[in-house]
Amino acid sequence: MTARLGLLLILQIAVSHPENNGVQISPANNPLNVIAGSNLSLACSTTTTCSTPLKYTWRKPAGGDVNNEVLPSMTFEIHKVETNHEGEYICTVICGDKEMMKKVRVQVISFNEPVIQVPEPVKEGIKVNATCTVKNNNPDGIQASIVWMLGTQVLRNISHTSDNHFTDTLTIQPKKENHGQHLGCIVTLDVFKKERFVELQVNYAPSKTHISVSTPLVEGNAFVMNCSSDGNPRPKLEWLKKNKPWPANMRRHDGSVSGVLSQRDEGTYECTAKNEQGEQKANVSLVIHYGPKNTSISASPGSDLPEGGSLQLTCKTQSNPEVTQYKWNKLPEATLPQGVLVEGSTLTIHSFQGDHQGIYECEAIHQSGKHDRGYVTVTVTQEERLTQEPASPIIGAVFGSLFGGAAAGGIGGFLLAKLLK
Repeated sequence: MTARLGLLLILQIAVSHPENNGVQISPANNPLNVIAGSNLSLACSTTTTCSTPLKYTWRKPAGGDVNNEVLPSMTFEIHKVETNHEGEYICTVICGDKEMMKKVRVQVISFNEPVIQVPEPVKEGIKVNATCTVKNNNPDGIQASIVWMLGTQVLRNISHTSDNHFTDTLTIQPKKENHGQHLGCIVTLDVFKKERFVELQVNYAPSKTHISVSTPLVEGNAFVMNCSSDGNPRPKLEWLKKNKPWPANMRRHDGSVSGVLSQRDEGTYECTAKNEQGEQKANVSLVIHYGPKNTSISASPGSDLPEGGSLQLTCKTQSNPEVTQYKWNKLPEATLPQGVLVEGSTLTIHSFQGDHQGIYECEAIHQSGKHDRGYVTVTVTQEERLTQEPASPIIGAVFGSLFGGAAAGGIGGFLLAKLLK
């Protein structure tokens, strides 16, 4: 009889507490993995129709009641989950004298952010080992995935059995293009992810060394010349003028040159970018635009010629680039007379006349807008008038002395001079 009563009691308990008798817990995962430090919210519901109001009770067998009568929301919440919240949770739904329940096992996953270590210095082309270390406290059997990334490129993706401490090592051979990119280690446990990125500092020799020059390069203009390079560490920039002393009017700064241009600044300049990884050079040639200056006029066959002769005047000046525009005038009229032919830097008169005499002006006009003038005076040749001059008494005295003695010759010579007069 006693045995029958015990069996009946066991059956009654089993019937009155059937698990999953229309009871559901959300989230539905079982076991349910929760990251330490996060919030946990469990919702209990049932599809059972009840003539009386339903009551919900949550409990944790190992730790007693956790929430006796939950509000109609039927939820159970834990703010900031800790490892001691692990265990089995039971939701009991009461409908009159009928009880239904559902169990869920909560597993707390705890792991720190990954720690990346990269030995320094990192040099272009030299292999280096980077390590990603993770410390955690997790349930057995949870798989961890580790993804290494450099910029947007996935370098490696592996799985690792989760334990309290694990380290993964990645060998990389960085290029200069990797300088400034982010090396990342992404660790995923279950659905939880933590990541760490570090900016990769790659030492590499100077490259892309370049010289830029302000324009136009005109004598007298302010001038700036800049040198740049992208090496790491930041290159030191040094200037020199090839095969010539450095111009006194050019000032060298850190990576730049400034001054006021002169014709003597023409030549080839060199910028050298240096760091501990190497060096690179860049050159630039400066051609200075100057002038016009020292303008003059040459006359052929000369500036003094007879009437009817041919005259050619040529205007000469110093400039770069060469002057292509010339303007001729005759002063003071500021116009040219008849019979004058002008072609650029040359003025020609085929039959030189009296009204062609005077001062001629040539104005050389440079492409930069600067100008300079030269002048020449041309005249008609005056014919020589030969006149017979009287003999000099001195000449007669000398002549007479050739025929007489010293005293007599002198007197005779003087008389002879008188007679000739």
